[in-house]
Amino acid sequence: MFWSPFEAEYGHTYHIEVTGQDGEKSEVTVSVPPMTEMVLPDEASFTPELIPVRVQGGAPRLIHVKLEYLLEIQIANTLVFYNRLISYDGQQHRESSEWVIPVNLSRDYQTIFESLLKDPLFVASSGMTLHRLTLSLVVATEDWDPPGGAFDPEVLGEPGIMTNIEKGFGFVGAGYRDTLEWVPPEDLYTAAGFLVP
Repeated sequence: MFWSPFEAEYGHTYHIEVTGQDGEKSEVTVSVPPMTEMVLPDEASFTPELIPVRVQGGAPRLIHVKLEYLLEIQIANTLVFYNRLISYDGQQHRESSEWVIPVNLSRDYQTIFESLLKDPLFVASSGMTLHRLTLSLVVATEDWDPPGGAFDPEVLGEPGIMTNIEKGFGFVGAGYRDTLEWVPPEDLYTAAGFLVP
């Protein structure tokens, strides 16, 4: 394992070379994706079924796309904060040089509410109050594409399945995390079923 207090720069290409005790070299060249920006559309174009969040700046690939809901719900006689992650992996799509993540508040409301109904202490009549949304993702290199789209250790452990190292085995990719926090317009999230704080 190799570790270094190195700070990579957006859009730069790096060459990594490792020499073993026997003098053999393994090497890889990796480019860091450019800096991107997540942008919400004009509020007039929002609907509860579609908030098209755009990722601008030429991201090669988006992975680990998740939307976190910060909610307030009633469990027995107590109001509690409740975090719920909804995966949007596989729903992102490219439009020209941008990526679009089609956030669907109505569908997510149903998914979360139905899962909470399995808890006998959840007071369904109190509803779910929305406090905040946090969209998180990883901007990654184009070749960060595991077989079947999933990072399965058993599959990736097979020699030659996913490797970009010359005279070696393994994968070296570049990427960075990005997040966007926001609260949708009140009329939008109440139309989806959520309550106002």
